[in-house]
Amino acid sequence: MPNYLSPGVYVEEVEAGSRPIEGVGTATAAFVGLAEKGPVNAPTLVTNWSQFAQTFGGFLEGSYLAHSVYGYFLNGGGSAYIVRIGANGHAPSAQA
Repeated sequence: MPNYLSPGVYVEEVEAGSRPIEGVGTATAAFVGLAEKGPVNAPTLVTNWSQFAQTFGGFLEGSYLAHSVYGYFLNGGGSAYIVRIGANGHAPSAQA
């Protein structure tokens, strides 16, 4: 860096080579399935397992949504959109 000893306008040339692009996380998953509770047919952003469990409930027999989301976050997943589906907005009844 040059030393400027007097006030004025100076022109400084910089290297015109290409610069590396920084990598940023762009992965966002989406899961659709049956859940105990939560908004129906509306994508909801969750960023960790405890937020999912608080919003949509835990593991539900006959549904793999919670298992899939749990595995996603367990393996380092960042954020995910969850869409709860079901007949008339109700979770399926347990079959005996």
